[in-house]
Amino acid sequence: AEAGKAITASSLDGHESDLFVICFNVTVAAAFSVVLMLTLIDTTPMTVNYKVMGRPDIIPVEHSFKHLGRFTTFTLWCNTVAVAYFTCAGAVGILEFRGHGAPNCLKGITLKLWEITFPMAFLVNLVVTFVLIPGMKKQGHFEKLYFVLTWRPQLLHNGFVLVAAIEAAIAHPPLVFLPVLLLFGTVYVVFAGILFTRIGVFHYFFMDPRFKHAPLAIAGLMLLLLILHYVGVLAIAA
Repeated sequence: AEAGKAITASSLDGHESDLFVICFNVTVAAAFSVVLMLTLIDTTPMTVNYKVMGRPDIIPVEHSFKHLGRFTTFTLWCNTVAVAYFTCAGAVGILEFRGHGAPNCLKGITLKLWEITFPMAFLVNLVVTFVLIPGMKKQGHFEKLYFVLTWRPQLLHNGFVLVAAIEAAIAHPPLVFLPVLLLFGTVYVVFAGILFTRIGVFHYFFMDPRFKHAPLAIAGLMLLLLILHYVGVLAIAA
């Protein structure tokens, strides 16, 4: 009980009830909810022509994703968590602003969602910018590259990291639940493996065990997550 008090006492560092922060959180939650809804109802299939990088001997596999199938990507997992965070943060702020006091369980959930949202926003942006886009160019997937550079994927990649950075700057929510972050990443790795056994496709080539550097890539991503977490801790505390 005392540990729960310590966490909720720090809450979102008291800035969650600032009117500007409330407006920002509610606006982001609403805007990104619309983006996710548009992604869900989009009837145009997201077609993946999957090749294992560095393995021309393996026959490419094509699969089309639409509606809920699009939510098998890590980007959409992370953006969904972000919408949940901004919604909960907005709710906490409104309750605190009106003097009712937000329940401790809601504050705890909000902080755990933030623990995933902040580092993952930067991870998604870095991976897409420095790994996936160069990979698409190298493999000649220019149609897929064109799609990634359209407005909706740009919001899900670049807009996501921008709003997370602004939230850290104006609300200063603490990062205190590192195991939640690692668990989320691990669950997606397992999910991606299960998805592969069913349709023969990985959304991210570096997760494919047939890719020579897959173990190193997964370990590197986990290390990067740890670095992003601790950089976030230092930056927010400052």
